[in-house]
Order: sequence, then structure tokens, then C-alpha cells
Amino acid sequence: MKLYTIGHGTVNVSDFIATIRKYDINAIVDVRSIPYSKYVNAYNRENIEYTLKENKISYIYMGDLLGARYNNSVFFNEDRRVIFKKVQKTANFNKGIERIINGINKGFTISLMCSEEDAFVCHRFGLISEYIRDKVNIIHIGTSYERINAELEQRLISTYDSEIDQIRFYTENPLNLTMHDYKLNEAYKFHNLKIGYVSGEN
Repeated sequence: MKLYTIGHGTVNVSDFIATIRKYDINAIVDVRSIPYSKYVNAYNRENIEYTLKENKISYIYMGDLLGARYNNSVFFNEDRRVIFKKVQKTANFNKGIERIINGINKGFTISLMCSEEDAFVCHRFGLISEYIRDKVNIIHIGTSYERINAELEQRLISTYDSEIDQIRFYTENPLNLTMHDYKLNEAYKFHNLKIGYVSGEN
């Protein structure tokens, strides 16, 4: 099974549609908690939904299930930052994941859509892809790039390698992870602390 992700950024909407068509994507799942753009009105929920439908591409809003912004303290660490592992345990999040899998099984070619052009700094990678990576082949696309999920994960390990306590691998490894999987797991945690939403911020 294959799942795409894309970020609209400030890309011209016609180029955005052209990119979607290039990959034969016929369903966009909007995972923005707030489905509006500060910079390009064309990506406001009502506008992008209309544009996609005009191009015979389905639009499904799931920011309420798969978004990353929460203001409930049960999801926070001490810095009021949303911790992705806590989100992943919720019924709503898992309902969203189930809907994605079901859609793919029904024959839809789906792309998650968020606002960040670079998937690496977006929750569609750090939260959603991290959770679903063993179930589907994930490809992150844009108007000028294509990256398989494993490439972003290697970038993740490289980014945080110096911060990962490798001694813990030898002293505390109850899941019997390989060194690569241990580093990846730890790197996702560090990344969460960098990109996760902080309640009260704009």
C-alpha cells in the first residue's frame, strides 16, 4: 500500500494541482488542525475543497482526527508541548488512521495535506508517518522534490545522533531493538520536542 504526503506552503495552487496529478492522486486528506492559510487564501478549507472538486479530486477533512494542535493538558509535557506518543494512543487518532487505511484498500490514491512544504518539519512526518510507517509505503512529495519516508528517517537520525544516549541501548533495551531502530525511536522523540505544537503559541 502507498500513501503520499504533501505540503502546500505558498505554492501556486495550479502547480499544487499539477503535482497531485503527476502522482495520480485522487483524494486529499487535510490534516491541518486549523484548515486555513495565513499567506495563500487559495488553501483555505472552502477554497481548496472547491478547487480540488473542480479537478475531480476528493477532499476529506481530518484535522480533527489527525491534527497536531491540542490545548488539553493531558497531551502536554512540562513545557506545554504536545507529545505525539500521547496523541497516537487516542481513539480519534486511531480512527483517522483506520479511515486512511480503509481508503487505500478501497482503491483511492491518497495524499495527506498540511501547510509545511518540507515534510521533515511537519507533523505529517513526525506524528502520522511515524505511526503508520509499518503499514504503508510513504512518499513525501512537493513541486520540486520526492522523498521516501526512509530518507527522512535517515536525516532524522543524522540530525539527532549526537544527542542520543547510546549507553542506554546497552543498559536499557527491553524491546530488544537494533541500534538503528533504537536511534530512530530516540530521534523521533527529540524531533517531537522541536516541532511539536506548544499550547498558547500562534
